[in-house]
Order: sequence, then C-alpha cells, then structure tokens
Amino acid sequence: MTQLMTGVLVVIASPGYTAEERAAVCDQSNDWNINNGQRARIALLPWL
Repeated sequence: MTQLMTGVLVVIASPGYTAEERAAVCDQSNDWNINNGQRARIALLPWL
C-alpha cells in the first residue's frame, strides 16, 4: 500500500576529519525514519 509522505532533505556539512560523526547522523536519521516516519508521514533524506 502506498502512502503520501513529505521528504525533508537534511544537508550534512562538516570538515573532512569527521567521517564517523557524519555516519552517526545518517544512522540516526535512518533510525528516525524507521521509528517515526510512517506515523509522521515524513522521511528524512540525508545528503552528504
């Protein structure tokens, strides 16, 4: 079944030496999508 959702582009900008932190932000946005996205009808779209 399809569902209309709003995509929110999350631009992640940081210095090059923060690769672990950028990965953590992506992981957290994916966790948020899994736990809240369908109910809120919002999908966070991380862009590095």
